[in-house]
Amino acid sequence: TARARRGPLCRALDSGHTRARRIWSAIRSATVKMNLKVLEWFGVITAIAYSLFVASNVGLEFVGFVLLFISAMSIGAWAYLGGHRGILLLQLFYAVAGLIGMVRWF
Repeated sequence: TARARRGPLCRALDSGHTRARRIWSAIRSATVKMNLKVLEWFGVITAIAYSLFVASNVGLEFVGFVLLFISAMSIGAWAYLGGHRGILLLQLFYAVAGLIGMVRWF
């Protein structure tokens, strides 16, 4: 093969380059996973806050619907990037519900 014809220095450089590519790939993969976790849990926390604000009936309904919309966008992005199509569809409906709630409470 072409690689076998090259000298030992070229093979050493190739293996170092390959190792660096593997390390970089692992770092990117970990970063993507961390970003997905942030989207997921940010969406969960804002959804919890939304439900508490609306259920408490203390005048925070508009803020609650804003949080519902933000939550739907966050979890929707997580679902899209993770390939969770059913959850993505659900979040689109939640986003619409948040917009309707904001319009009606404004």
